[in-house]
Amino acid sequence: MKKFFLSALLAFGCIAASAQLADNQRPVGTYYTDALPAAGVGNPSEPGHFTVYTAVPMSQFKKIGDAKIVGVRFGLDNPIGETVVHIRPVVYKEETADIYDDFLTIPVETTKRGWNYVSLPTPLVASGFDDASALLLGFEYDQTKDENTAYPLMVNNTETDFGLLFEGSLDGKEGIYDFSPTGSLCMQFVCEGDIPEYDVVADDIILDKHAMDIDAKSAIMVNLYNYGTKEVRGLNLDVMIDGEKVQTLTQKSAIGTLIPKNYLYNVLVPENVTPGVHKLTVKAVSVGNDPLVANLDDDAISINFTAISDGELVERDRHLVEHFTSVDCVWCPRGSQFLQALCAADPKVTIVSIHGNMGKQDPYCTEESVEVIRKLGINSFPGAAVNRIAFDDGSYSFNLSYEPEEFDTYVSKFRQYIKDYSEVCIAPVVANAMLSEKGDYISIDVKGEGSTYLRNVLSDCVLNVYVIENELINRQIDNHGNYDTKYVHNNVMRKRVTRVDGTKLEFLSSSSYKNHFAVPLNIAWRPKNLEVVAFITRVTDNPWGRGVINATRVPVQNYVEGIVAVETDTEDTPVFDLSGRVAQPAAHGVFIQNGKKIIR
Repeated sequence: MKKFFLSALLAFGCIAASAQLADNQRPVGTYYTDALPAAGVGNPSEPGHFTVYTAVPMSQFKKIGDAKIVGVRFGLDNPIGETVVHIRPVVYKEETADIYDDFLTIPVETTKRGWNYVSLPTPLVASGFDDASALLLGFEYDQTKDENTAYPLMVNNTETDFGLLFEGSLDGKEGIYDFSPTGSLCMQFVCEGDIPEYDVVADDIILDKHAMDIDAKSAIMVNLYNYGTKEVRGLNLDVMIDGEKVQTLTQKSAIGTLIPKNYLYNVLVPENVTPGVHKLTVKAVSVGNDPLVANLDDDAISINFTAISDGELVERDRHLVEHFTSVDCVWCPRGSQFLQALCAADPKVTIVSIHGNMGKQDPYCTEESVEVIRKLGINSFPGAAVNRIAFDDGSYSFNLSYEPEEFDTYVSKFRQYIKDYSEVCIAPVVANAMLSEKGDYISIDVKGEGSTYLRNVLSDCVLNVYVIENELINRQIDNHGNYDTKYVHNNVMRKRVTRVDGTKLEFLSSSSYKNHFAVPLNIAWRPKNLEVVAFITRVTDNPWGRGVINATRVPVQNYVEGIVAVETDTEDTPVFDLSGRVAQPAAHGVFIQNGKKIIR
């Protein structure tokens, strides 16, 4: 289906609901709110007669039991006069959808701004549509060019599959067109029956850490729905470890009847829990003093976690800042200057500059860099993702357009942010990078050895590796529109060695892993300016679970005959640097051990 984007910008405030539902009724649909946006949308560039639809999956009706569909309601920013409501079954196939003729049409004589309620002539039973994947629910309206009437439709800002469809003539062609990136149409079924006041569902749980420290608080995120007819206030949830209750949480803010939402809680792992793998369960049990009694089979959600003691923690090697920039971005030099100040203040911060195009062809923008930008949903430069920690809205990137006099203030804020949100570290990551003897490829080894539970903690994690280059001379525009043709670009990602979703860790045992890569040397790269950055992340579709667990950065060493790899260092065999001094345990480079040159 061809995609169009509505020309009106969405502005989300709310209008009080004017179609009040009865105590035994609740709405069902993909428009997840009882409130209405403050502004409407429309497509005045394509006037004509249209039917707009939203698809309501049949799964939405499972929680209402034997309740019947008795009505429909839809929100408008402007009256549209008379209309016709349509209900049509849909069957989804692998790459297509079969949309059937109208099952029901209901003429509506008049409409108003706000909620409009339409009763069905005969109640419907959702189970009667077992063969359908979804029900298309829509209404007709005339799209005009007149500013006063051009934006009557209401949508939310949540993109849902087939959440907003147009049927009519666009670009002179009749068809059904998908506008779903704009949001979901404000339209819902109204169901009536023996629906409980409170019906809480817990359907997802996320740890903000890959391991939970014993006798310390860890944040968890639980996704809660309320399929009842009343707003839930004062929900109590029991926290259990291996079936034993260890804590009760109270959700202070209200849980509405439509909005699925992630709620954040702090969980304390008791000191009597032994290190190792355990099962964490969160179960909704009561609203205030009233126990939950309806549909209890889905009130709990569980996840396995690894409990660790202080002795199993490792020091984080680096904090990763992925810097999104372009040679044609006027504020990007300012962003680079700020990150230089951040690195000067915190040596554990390491920068990778990932270039995208901004109107012209950036010489350092590649398909691999664009894939990273798309994966992280970056849409503005200059920006920076810090350890891939997601904000409340699921986005990653800070805007770096700070004035120089603000640098000190924001450097302090960034450092505090890193401290507050970086997780407990149990994953060591050590990298070695060396040119081959012929100088035609880079040999990269990334390894780690730590806790006995390392494999358990990292079972859903991947390794990511970048090759970066410094001291690249090329053009760069500034905020006055002038190009500096001899601008020095540092930390530039030249090669993403692993897939955009990372590469599986290759475990040697329950406590160690080692991955090897051979990267062909590009003729445009200068080996003396090359470095390798390696970092570990979790594999998940949820942006709040992708944080960088640990990262490291090492220079690419020239091939030296006789150098051997060292898996571990022991206290009995000291390691010396090339000047004869004892090397620090965390240092990287070329060293002497047992009379031989080694690299680590």
